[in-house]
Amino acid sequence: MNGKRIWTRLLLVWALLIAGGGHWALLQSVAWTGMIVSFSRQSTLHESVVRTFSGEAPCSMCVAIADGIQDEARNRADASRPAPESTRLFGLVESHHRVPFSRDQGQKASMTLPSPRSQPADEPLLPPPRTC
Repeated sequence: MNGKRIWTRLLLVWALLIAGGGHWALLQSVAWTGMIVSFSRQSTLHESVVRTFSGEAPCSMCVAIADGIQDEARNRADASRPAPESTRLFGLVESHHRVPFSRDQGQKASMTLPSPRSQPADEPLLPPPRTC
């Protein structure tokens, strides 16, 4: 049971990390560590750290992470925008909108559909309760 609880907690932490965007921070940390190790082969540790965080020479992983963050932000912005009027359910049915339909005889006719917008939202659906 104890091992199951640990795995459940780890899964929960991982899910929260992903949901909060922490995976980008984790990946960026891995990229920076790799850059520091790579740069330290050619210079001192201090110079490697300064060069890594200067932003002048990003590695391919840093560029991919930045692109991923921008794509995710764009997708969030697109999802938070209201849908265009033509794709909304009630935007498709306007008041007195003519909808063609076929009769058994093959004659074309149209019917008028009421719009959900035709009733004002301020009117109550039921009368108020009476007090005695």
